[in-house]
Amino acid sequence: INRFLKKMIHQQIIDEATAHGFYKCYDFHSAIRLAAKSIEAGEIEEPGKGLLIPLDANYRKDGVSCWILVWRGDDGKLGMNVYEVNPDFNWDPGYGSVSN
Repeated sequence: INRFLKKMIHQQIIDEATAHGFYKCYDFHSAIRLAAKSIEAGEIEEPGKGLLIPLDANYRKDGVSCWILVWRGDDGKLGMNVYEVNPDFNWDPGYGSVSN
């Protein structure tokens, strides 16, 4: 997991991971397994921490890439959703993305 040390937009995350050769997309089932392993390993225990997992080309909405977000809310509860990629969306420090 590569944690963001500063606020980053989604396109920066994709560009930097691609430039360093560790951008990888996952099929839905592999992404869910990866999310579960990350939770079990304690990677998402603190509120404000989350994980972005890109989904492969089979999981697009109207031609737009999608990803899974797993996070720990301020109330301590876990959340997980599938979202379309919004290249201009800002991510706070503490969130992270996976590398292969």
